[in-house]
Amino acid sequence: MAILSHYFGYLQALRWYSLDLSNRWHAASAGQPHPDILLIDIDDVSLTSLAPELGSWPWPRSVYAYLIEGLQPYQVQSWVIDVLLTEADKDRPDDDAFWIETASRQPNLFLSAVILPAGQGEAIPAAALPAGLALQKGAAEQRITALWPLGFHALPERVGMINAVPDEDGIFRRYPLRHSLAALEASAHKRQDNAAGEQWVFAAMPWRVAGADQGRTLPQQQELWLTFQGTEAVPYPSISFVKAFQLALAPQAEYAEVFRNKILIVGSSAVGLADLKNTAIAPQQPGMVLLATAIDNLLQQNALHRQSDSWLLLLLCWQLAGLLLLYKKQTGFGRFCISSAGWTLLNGLLLLTSLPVFMQIGWLFASGPIWLWLLLSFAGFNTLAALREYLQRQHTTRLFGRFLDPRVVASLVGQNQIGAAEKCQITVLFTDIRGFTSLSEQLDATEVMALLNRYFAMQVNTLFEYNATLDKFIGDAIMAFWGAPLTQPNQADLALQAATAMVENLQQFKASLPAALRQFDIGIGIHTGEAVVGMLGTEQRLEYTAIGDTVNIASRLESVSKTYGRVLCSEQTRQALTAEYPLYSVGAVQLKGRQASIQIYRLGD
Repeated sequence: MAILSHYFGYLQALRWYSLDLSNRWHAASAGQPHPDILLIDIDDVSLTSLAPELGSWPWPRSVYAYLIEGLQPYQVQSWVIDVLLTEADKDRPDDDAFWIETASRQPNLFLSAVILPAGQGEAIPAAALPAGLALQKGAAEQRITALWPLGFHALPERVGMINAVPDEDGIFRRYPLRHSLAALEASAHKRQDNAAGEQWVFAAMPWRVAGADQGRTLPQQQELWLTFQGTEAVPYPSISFVKAFQLALAPQAEYAEVFRNKILIVGSSAVGLADLKNTAIAPQQPGMVLLATAIDNLLQQNALHRQSDSWLLLLLCWQLAGLLLLYKKQTGFGRFCISSAGWTLLNGLLLLTSLPVFMQIGWLFASGPIWLWLLLSFAGFNTLAALREYLQRQHTTRLFGRFLDPRVVASLVGQNQIGAAEKCQITVLFTDIRGFTSLSEQLDATEVMALLNRYFAMQVNTLFEYNATLDKFIGDAIMAFWGAPLTQPNQADLALQAATAMVENLQQFKASLPAALRQFDIGIGIHTGEAVVGMLGTEQRLEYTAIGDTVNIASRLESVSKTYGRVLCSEQTRQALTAEYPLYSVGAVQLKGRQASIQIYRLGD
């Protein structure tokens, strides 16, 4: 899943979307901006209000010098200038000189620089840069293209890079901590290989600011995955630049606590200054908020930590094992759908409630693939269940379509135990053609088969009409039973009704035969009792049949029907009847192969 998410755009988009959604959720529920961060916002109001005095943008550099010096009595902890003060002002050199002189005297001032792609400016040897500007030195022949702040030679240890690169979808989610010159060159040439040997490494602004406290341990990764601290576009307290500038020129004691021990980040939210970023929180979030968030994450040590997605195999196996267990245990498609939906919902709720933990252990990045896995596994297993249900229905239809009326087969589909052997009470009917041997001597083989097929088709339709299970044809005999695979409390009634209808069919069938063949007659034996019913045979030949003494008795009753009457039933069948039928006692008869006599009854006159 992790590999797919990296190499397939729509999966990567899902990862980004889930990460942003989770980040917003965390920002709304648990976001706590660092209390020492205060923004000085160069907003549209400031640009308009100061225009008569300072002119249009860019302002003279002396403005920042007056701001810093004027607010010194408020005991500011740090100044972070998130404005590029790089190019010399040819029209106001004195203002530049004043700014450089003021900045060099500020031990808590941090200035912004930007590393440019190769070819977009003048490249200078990295070795020519002042000591302290680079965190790590590399090859002397390497060159760097950058926009450096005015006077950076005087305070190189307090120059930080403010390069921030969006992800593939244009959204800013991370902030660099250290910039490797070789890595930047490789990125510019679309390569992933780095030059051999030591590399030049430059500090980003958040690294510089957080590292001002010598006792703070900074992370070693190249970039910081941001944990946003609120759902507002500007979650940190801010003060308009024009208001701060007025306080610098005319200090007011009641504002002492507003600035005391604060990290003041001077940046812009003005639309015209084009420093608005598309982030997980807002489509137009001021760049200084992005910088403030990175500094905040380092100070509070609550940035996102990205762990290897391989640990997700435990979660994915958990989901898979649960669905496999449900798949094996559930017998019906509807029940499985309900169970799998419940299981998926449970895992989804666990995922949502575990988001704070995911934030800490670095699995927040994988929440998208987790959600995708939940949905795909739910859909996949339901598809398998539907396929299993379909195959089961097909199997049931093929298996029982030979024995049962199609309407009965339709009520059986979806039952997995349909072919399992079971002991149950059934009513068995045997019917045989009398005088079939002499009848067959009068016809050739083709005519005999045609005659039998006509007769069997008529009688089988009648049996199906009365919900019988057709067991088999035995030569010119038919065996059928009631009570399996569907339980039929009125099975004895159905058997006698079917026998009555079969006798009526016989009369119609005989009337359609030539006079020479009208000696055609049948005998029927019916008995009720326990038998074992199920699939019998091998893979090559499999039958759904009933075996036991009940079957033998029904067969023997049919064999004596030529003596005692066309349709005979046993005492057990008579007792199982729920309605009245014209049954006449024949008496106790000893059937072939049995020692005890059995009370039998004749149906009709």
